[in-house]
Amino acid sequence: MIVLPLESPRRAIALDGWPGRAPTRKALVRSTGRVAKRQEAAPYARVSKLIHRSVIRKDNPLIQFVPAWRCFLSLRDPAALSGRPGHPNCIGLVSSLTRLAFLAAGLFIALLAGCDRLDMYDQPRYKPLAASDFFSDGLSARPLEPGTIPRGALHEDDAFYTGKEEGRLVSEIPTAALKAVFERSGGRSGESFDEAGDVEQRRALLARGRERYDIFCSVCHGRTGDGKGMIVRRGFRAPPSYHIDRLREAPSGHFFDVMSNGFGAMASYANRIEVADRWAIVAYIRALQLSQNARLEDVPGDEREKLSMDDSEAPP
Repeated sequence: MIVLPLESPRRAIALDGWPGRAPTRKALVRSTGRVAKRQEAAPYARVSKLIHRSVIRKDNPLIQFVPAWRCFLSLRDPAALSGRPGHPNCIGLVSSLTRLAFLAAGLFIALLAGCDRLDMYDQPRYKPLAASDFFSDGLSARPLEPGTIPRGALHEDDAFYTGKEEGRLVSEIPTAALKAVFERSGGRSGESFDEAGDVEQRRALLARGRERYDIFCSVCHGRTGDGKGMIVRRGFRAPPSYHIDRLREAPSGHFFDVMSNGFGAMASYANRIEVADRWAIVAYIRALQLSQNARLEDVPGDEREKLSMDDSEAPP
């Protein structure tokens, strides 16, 4: 009985037990040829297993899979590669490996050269809000020295940034607020602040103010400013209505100051609402006050007739 190891020692075919009929001479030659090829490829198969188990894969663009590993074997035995030492693929691979070796050596030397400079990377420093024994107050975070101004924090316009002039609350919205909001919105036709009219400037200010008011203020003060917001309906303390005489007669700087510094049960919103947006909210508060306390004399003449017609047409 002749046994041919076709794929592995565990899978062998005995000629006496050939299924169906005895194999022909051509089949035997084909089978023995495959066995011979597998025996020749056995070293490369072991190498390919090492490749799949290692970091280097056959899809690595730096190393061509089959020619590369055959060249590794031919370095030990040049005759192993079809009896042709100095195969072109091997020559190119060896030169590529030489360049990679020099590159790796250069990187290694550069890393060693920088090891003595770790003191600059890992230098002594304090973590945020950590204690310090060096300063008398025990704080590592130091306050600004008197008279110093951070970059971008030169607030020369007191009326715009504080809502006060010479210690008194301003009664009108600063022009800087109109300009800041208009330039942010870009206007309705893309024109500049100086080219836009007063109506366009104030329309942009009110639109921004309504948006910010609905986000930050309406939950307490209500959408109309009556002080009956949603959280008040859930049991929180009710703020005063904007429509009482005291707040209708208050200067515009009062509302800006309350948003900036807080008042009573209301906390400061300075860290949540920008300066220009606070003035936009002030403008919208003024619009709410006017809407709930307007008189017929405040309406332009050409609009009064429309209001009179609407009242006459209304059902009794």
